[in-house]
Amino acid sequence: MCPLYPFHLVLLYLCLLLPLLLAVVEGSEELFANWKVSFLPRKLDKVTEGDDKLVRLLCEGCANPATGLIPPGLTLALMTDDPRVATAEHQHMIREEGEEEDGDGDGDDGREILLSVDDLRRNSSASINGSSWTVPFRVRANFLGFAKIRSEVRDAGGKEVASTPQVLSVTAVRRKTLESKLFAYSVATLISLAYINMGCALDLKVRGRGEKYIRKHSMSFPVILNIWSKVHRREK
Repeated sequence: MCPLYPFHLVLLYLCLLLPLLLAVVEGSEELFANWKVSFLPRKLDKVTEGDDKLVRLLCEGCANPATGLIPPGLTLALMTDDPRVATAEHQHMIREEGEEEDGDGDGDDGREILLSVDDLRRNSSASINGSSWTVPFRVRANFLGFAKIRSEVRDAGGKEVASTPQVLSVTAVRRKTLESKLFAYSVATLISLAYINMGCALDLKVRGRGEKYIRKHSMSFPVILNIWSKVHRREK
């Protein structure tokens, strides 16, 4: 009689089930092996505060290779490293990180948003063509600075199965307001007066000649400003 009786029967069944378990794990890894996720465009430059830009998330080969169907229960996560600078937005997002059940956040809303792939398909928010699908979303610039956005595809259990190899870089620039223009003009005026005062304070006649010289050259300032604005528009 076996000294492990009756526990040897349990060990025997475990040894028989171990190859089956390994086969299931290996099959699940091969299911998502060829999934490729990317952004289009890959970079957003000079997004003005308060404005948003359209970005598309592309997923190629994102289907079961055996059946050609998209597995159910998939979740798309869009994450930003600094939500104070830029955030990802979508009208059908199901949850934000830090959001409570009553809808009140803890001040960290926007760092991560979750999208249900099944809901996107039902709402026609995703363009699906076989194993390739496209999800459009918007990136909003909140404040001056730099931010990086990345994406993950998660299965029904919340495990990451695919992600973007490269992040989406966002550069937010300050919106030009009347206050900023007045500040720039006032600083330029003060610097000009200080320059005249330091150069001509000891002799009023020399100061008068210096002011005439400044007035003559200031007549060309509007022309230079107009040329600079046209060149700046062409660069944009």
